[in-house]
Amino acid sequence: MDLSDRLVEHDHWHTTRLLEQAATLSDEALDRPVRPGLVVHTFEGPEPDVRTMLDRVVFTKEVWTAAIAGREFPADRDRSIAGQQARLVAVQPQFTALVRRIRDRNEWDDVFVDALCTPPVSFTFGSVIAHILTVSVIRRQTVMDVLRELGVADVETRDPIEWERAMAARS
Repeated sequence: MDLSDRLVEHDHWHTTRLLEQAATLSDEALDRPVRPGLVVHTFEGPEPDVRTMLDRVVFTKEVWTAAIAGREFPADRDRSIAGQQARLVAVQPQFTALVRRIRDRNEWDDVFVDALCTPPVSFTFGSVIAHILTVSVIRRQTVMDVLRELGVADVETRDPIEWERAMAARS
């Protein structure tokens, strides 16, 4: 397993676990503005609650996989936790395949045009993959803190070292 596999697989595993843990909360708790001033990117707006934070983790993958493939991104965003879980199940294989293709072809520095932006903007594949994974870490860390504050017991905190050891122990 190379570094990109480790990063992508850990991100997916951790996002899945956090969604499972968020599913134990009521809608009121999921929508409570626990971080009213949190703005990860100004163009996306505030992320005051757990539901929005987790939705943005999934949506970021949906948007970028669509942009790179030259597709429209999904207009229907089921923001329920079950809906987000289903969306993650749908987008993750696309994202994983995309990262592997970029890695296998050594396209990290290749440029593509994101026609979903107005006006269209050029990006390198490497910068976009780094963006997706980095922003996901920021959001997942915040979600971990908020889930604890909302009373979720044993919030999943395994970093990649602990995660890799746990995966190896299962084998």
